[in-house]
Parts: sequence; structure tokens; C-alpha cells
Amino acid sequence: MAEKLRVMKLAARNDILSNLTIFRFETETEFVFEPGQFCVISLGGVKRAYSIFSSPQDPYIELLIKLVPEGALTTQLWDLSLGDEVELFQPRGRGNFLFDRTIERHAMFATGTGIAPFRSMIRQYAYEGKWKFYVFHGVSYADELSDCCYEMLEAKQVIYVPSVSRPDDERNGSWKGATGRLPEQAESAIKQFSLTPENSRVYACGQAGMITGIKSLLEPMKFKIKEEKY
Repeated sequence: MAEKLRVMKLAARNDILSNLTIFRFETETEFVFEPGQFCVISLGGVKRAYSIFSSPQDPYIELLIKLVPEGALTTQLWDLSLGDEVELFQPRGRGNFLFDRTIERHAMFATGTGIAPFRSMIRQYAYEGKWKFYVFHGVSYADELSDCCYEMLEAKQVIYVPSVSRPDDERNGSWKGATGRLPEQAESAIKQFSLTPENSRVYACGQAGMITGIKSLLEPMKFKIKEEKY
């Protein structure tokens, strides 16, 4: 089956850092997806996949993207002006990495831009009040955290725990929050929030090393883990 293509216009951009941006695209045609899915951007003959940062209820598509130096696609994205067009292929994604509505608690571990599918899920489902979300977001530097991530705390069902992995770096000099790598935090989080294989689903999105660490710790405890490597 041929992929469905949508032409979208760049409507806005939010530069968190010079190399980390939220791009907002709009289209006049329907763009259906489920939280957790990714879409494919095509620009200048180059295609790349990105998890969707917005939720299906939003009238636009947002993508959280980090600039890759000399990257074939991201360097083109950074040169776009408002109103410029890109091609987006129909959202897709392995069925494994979708929200599980059958279980009450959801522990989500993300590094960097791996937070994107979790924000999409929370914006879609948190306000229904049926589920609880425990989101652990690891970055190297505190300035990589976006206000769009902190907004998840607006839902009382969400506990959002950002952390930095380089607490001694001068860029993190004013940081007062959690530190360390996510696998190091996972065991204490399981105990603190009384998460069990019976009442919880675990998701891990981002760096392969983080995902391996989470799986090595939690799979022996019989937790079911959904994963998406970046």
C-alpha cells in the first residue's frame, strides 16, 4: 500500500536552544495518528522519521528535533522560513509503542527528544483521569528541558521527574533537581511509587544504552516494557 503524503506549512517554531527546536506544521487536510506514533519528513529528497510531539486533539503537528551538525535533513529544517512547505508521510509506528489503556499506571523513561511520544500520550489521555503517569526525563543539561515538558505537571495524574546526567558541569550550576542516569533512578522509582508488573506498564524511548539499562533492571522483575530506540 502506498504511503499517504501530506504537504504541510511551517506555522511556528520554538527554539529551546540553538540546536533544539519544536517545529509546528499545519495542513488543510486530515492528519490522523495515535500518540506514540512517528511520521516521516521529506525535504530536498531526504527522509527522516520523528516521533510526534503534539497530540491528535491539536489542530497541528509538532515535532521536537535536535540539530545534527551537517545532517542532511535537520540542516534544511533549520533554514526554513515560516510558510515554507515540507512533505510529511502518514504517521506510523510499531504497534508495540502505543498507549496501553488496559492498565492503570504508566512509567515512562526518556532521554532527550525521546520525551516526544510521552508528551503526546499525556496530552491525549491524562485529563481523562483514568490513568497515572510517572515520567522520568534525562538530559545532559538543564537548559535542554522545555516549558512544554513542564506543562505536563498541569495534570494531577502526572508526576514528571526531569534529571541531568552531568551535574558537575557549569551549565548545570543552578540545577537543584534530580541527577544521574535513568537506569540508576528506575529501581528507587519503582519502590517509591509502588509500581508492579501487575499494575504498571513501562515505556523507554531514547538512547539505546538507557533502554538496555532499564530492561536489564526491570525485565527480571517481570515488568513488560515497550521500547523505541533513537
